[in-house]
Amino acid sequence: MVGEYAVITASMQVGLHFWQTAAAWTAGWLSFLVPLPGGLGALEASQVFALGVFGYAAPIAISIVLLMRGRDLLIGGLGLILAGHRIGR
Repeated sequence: MVGEYAVITASMQVGLHFWQTAAAWTAGWLSFLVPLPGGLGALEASQVFALGVFGYAAPIAISIVLLMRGRDLLIGGLGLILAGHRIGR
């Protein structure tokens, strides 16, 4: 999963070292422990903070989060489509 995060940051041309990538990914996972309703905005805030520490602007962090959310929606949507076809048979 760290490798997947590294691919996302590399596609955005964000040059992070391995430890920076691991720290930013860990901040994203730890953000889900924040007691907000549904983790609303916690992931975005963690990425803005983590990448801000490494010297990157907030729009880059938000773009990375949007790619992550889009990936999750794509995978979930494909799962729903496959489940729907299986139930339909």
